[in-house]
Amino acid sequence: MLQVLVLAVLAASPSPLPSPAPAATATPGPLKTIATVHATTICAEIATRANSAISAALADDATLDETIKALSAADVDQNVIKHRNSMDAFGDLAKKLNRQATDGDGEVKRLRKLAAESADPERKKELKAFADWLGGAIWRQKKVARDLNGMLATADYYDMSSLDESQQNIDIAIFGSPDQRPVSIGELSPTKPLAAPPIAGTRTGQPQGVFSPYRNIRPTLGQMAASAAKDFQLRQLAIASDESMAASHVTGATHGC
Repeated sequence: MLQVLVLAVLAASPSPLPSPAPAATATPGPLKTIATVHATTICAEIATRANSAISAALADDATLDETIKALSAADVDQNVIKHRNSMDAFGDLAKKLNRQATDGDGEVKRLRKLAAESADPERKKELKAFADWLGGAIWRQKKVARDLNGMLATADYYDMSSLDESQQNIDIAIFGSPDQRPVSIGELSPTKPLAAPPIAGTRTGQPQGVFSPYRNIRPTLGQMAASAAKDFQLRQLAIASDESMAASHVTGATHGC
């Protein structure tokens, strides 16, 4: 009889950053064994869908590792060319993460459908559990892609809203301040005073309020990238936990095969 392999896999441990992450609260179980099942049409389809979903999740694990390393090593704040090249590279990683997660999510949905149609009560329950846990890991990976895109959109906004040196020099000559944009729309309201609240970290003795050159303090791309790297590395723990739980249901998911 045709033999098919169902791979029950667990994500590899996250690659270390220069600064170690906090210790995990739970250690995922060992890699599950490869199960050999006698193939019927339904068993063959389960194996095909499961392997495809697992491959997508593992590919995203590897891409997430690559993303964290790229973010943590980013040196983008002193050079315009490096800044733009890094933005493009981070965007490509976000696209790759999203594409692989989307592929895996499609296979997970097919596994849930197979579980719902199964006449074997044990397989129905275990296959759904496998799909749900693996789907959770893939959803977390997809959210990383979305959040990375959000970071890039914020950086793009900062780039577009920044005044260049010539604009700042004109404002200094005319107004005595390099940036004349209001702090917020609310400050232009006729029902509110035309003044900005004090900002922590502004220089002592410098002007405050709408025309303060120090009121628009915001993180650089490098700072955002470093924060994102730490956040994404922490998320790997939850992804690995979901994948471990999915692996624990593979044998039951092929019950009767």
